[in-house]
Amino acid sequence: MIILHAGRIDKQFFLWGESPAEETAQAVKRGRPPKKPVAKPYPYDAGAEGMAAALEELSVEFSRKEAIN
Repeated sequence: MIILHAGRIDKQFFLWGESPAEETAQAVKRGRPPKKPVAKPYPYDAGAEGMAAALEELSVEFSRKEAIN
């Protein structure tokens, strides 16, 4: 299941999707924490393939562009 969200800021249209978080085993890290913490990926991200499949299922035509991070 993917929940689709949409929004508009100025003249830009944004579309994103969320899916249930996958349960993964968290390894215990030992030692000092890093000086610069590493950002964890968003656990509910549907991903490009999930979004493409959801839009295809809705019969929405689109052109794929690389996402800007």
